[in-house]
Amino acid sequence: MITLSKKLISQKSGQGIIEHLHFKTQEQEVQGVIEKILKIKNLNKQYEIKKAHPTSNLQYSTPTSWSDFAILVRANSQAEFFCQALEQAGIPYQFVASYGLYSKPIILDIIAYLKLLDNYHESLALYRILNCPILKIETKDLINLNYWARRKNWSLFETLNKAVILGGFSSETIDQLNKLLGFIQKHSQLAREKTVGKVIFAFLEETGYLKLLTHSESKNNNDSINYLNQFFKKIEEFEKNNIDKSIKNFKEELELILEAGDEGSLQINLNEGPETVKIMTIHGAKGLEFKYVFIVNLVDRRFPTIERKENIELPDALVKEIIPEGDIHLQEERRLFYVAITRAKEGVFFTSAENYGGQKSKKLSRFLNEITFQKTKNNQQSITNKFNVFEKYRTVKNGIDHSLLVNYLPKQFSFTQFKVFETCPLQYKFAHILHVPTKGRFTFSFGKTLHNTLYNFFQRIINQPAAEQISLFQSLPVKKLNYELSELLQIYEENWINDWYEDKKHQEEYKKKGREILEKFYDSIKDNPPKVKYLELGFNFKLNNFLIKGVMDRVDEIENNGIEIIDYKTGQSKDEEKITAENKEQLLIYQMAGQEIFKGKTLKLTFHYLNDNKKISFLGSEKELNLLKEKIIKIIKEIKKSNFLPTPNQFKCKFCDFKEICEAAKI
Repeated sequence: MITLSKKLISQKSGQGIIEHLHFKTQEQEVQGVIEKILKIKNLNKQYEIKKAHPTSNLQYSTPTSWSDFAILVRANSQAEFFCQALEQAGIPYQFVASYGLYSKPIILDIIAYLKLLDNYHESLALYRILNCPILKIETKDLINLNYWARRKNWSLFETLNKAVILGGFSSETIDQLNKLLGFIQKHSQLAREKTVGKVIFAFLEETGYLKLLTHSESKNNNDSINYLNQFFKKIEEFEKNNIDKSIKNFKEELELILEAGDEGSLQINLNEGPETVKIMTIHGAKGLEFKYVFIVNLVDRRFPTIERKENIELPDALVKEIIPEGDIHLQEERRLFYVAITRAKEGVFFTSAENYGGQKSKKLSRFLNEITFQKTKNNQQSITNKFNVFEKYRTVKNGIDHSLLVNYLPKQFSFTQFKVFETCPLQYKFAHILHVPTKGRFTFSFGKTLHNTLYNFFQRIINQPAAEQISLFQSLPVKKLNYELSELLQIYEENWINDWYEDKKHQEEYKKKGREILEKFYDSIKDNPPKVKYLELGFNFKLNNFLIKGVMDRVDEIENNGIEIIDYKTGQSKDEEKITAENKEQLLIYQMAGQEIFKGKTLKLTFHYLNDNKKISFLGSEKELNLLKEKIIKIIKEIKKSNFLPTPNQFKCKFCDFKEICEAAKI
């Protein structure tokens, strides 16, 4: 059985900073945690003073970022108060939950709209849409709609259609209702012809919902965009695995998932996100570590929690395993408390309050008593001006709060990011900070199909024997492919992506074009197959402390101890003399990575234009590489200090994925 002591906590929390913060009310506990975080964070500025003056009395001597702090709760419901307080304080935070995607407001709105398109008379779904932020309907008019629906025994949809006749509604509300009815009619027709993903995207874009999310830089909107991206991945998976990609089929499958108790997994990568204070359950914190950990709500019945018995318990006599003695639930709670403590590397803070809204004062958690912590009065602060202390931590320029954007900047940069930022900083914000979902293009589908086909085909080549056995003691190198053209074309059929084409005829034209491309490609390698070493080789390297990332389509071994880095292109091929310095930049970044990955090898860079099976090879000079490095560093620095203002012009805006939600677009 685990026992707790201050000595054990000190051993498990690095330097052993241990404090118990006790407050009168829950509100004071929440603010006390935030003030402590800010105090430690602010002392980061004094770190250099500490180094210069070792006799300084600073308690916290390690530079900190927001990601060094974690607030651990026993249950998800306890996190809400801390989320609200951090939001008001202007501190970037992340509530790390492992489930609950289907209960997020933006996802509920989409599901409601799908239900409505499948059945106009789904009144609950329609009521949710009427309360959507895309519509501005006064509360009295919503009440009036519900009144007439009940009185006449109509569905809400029928009531909307008769609102003008019924009277009593403002002209603004009538305009909003007519707008909604127009969208429902249009998208119902679309639902009969298109996949569920295309219908959802049409709803988000044409109603202005997507524009609304990207117009404001609040954390709620940033989170909503993140949930949208994750929901679209669910839709992509559904469309990949189902012949019937209709709204009706998707809705029915989703209903089965929800009935089974699946609340929708949430994918959160703590390593790649912005610097944020993490709020999570203790279960969710397993395997993670932070410099400073706050274990909150340490009072009786909150931590440890009350044991919840199973509805139908198995009699002890039927249990084959040896049943542990003692209070099993309490032992498990104590283990969780131990897990929470060991998440801290430099400091652990226990917090509690006497009042959590009930009539009786709360007793301290027995776990605090076990480690002999007592209540202290010095932290029972009287807070009169709520959160005004945090205003100095906000950065407001030209009426725009840029602190959130700074915290959401990528930690790794790629060639694509550089090109997008050069094109338009606002486009960069939409694509790589807010991650706004975009409408697909058939060119992307076609390109991805060819990439996936060649990837799977070359996987087979890599796995084929390097030599052909002709006798027990003799073998010859394989000079020809062991795979027929028919096998390549079969892989092509299996990998075909039929999204975003204009119609069936358009799709068939490109499918035929793809077969012709692969036939030429096969003819060029069948008698002399390449020595493929890597496929989709990911890399990252540091440039002036900035992390650069990318993926090489294919890496071949070539003669003279050489390595050829190949990038597939499905667009129009270029003449060799027309390959400018700017055109070369992507492969020059690959060359920088290749110099680290393939030390001692001779490098060769190749653009392989698949349309006409044309290759253009080159190698960057030292001067070209140095110029590009300077350019990359300059762009990243500009990204980090940018206000992300648009740079519109007619040509750029015409091909921008975000022209429908950008107020500056020149179309």
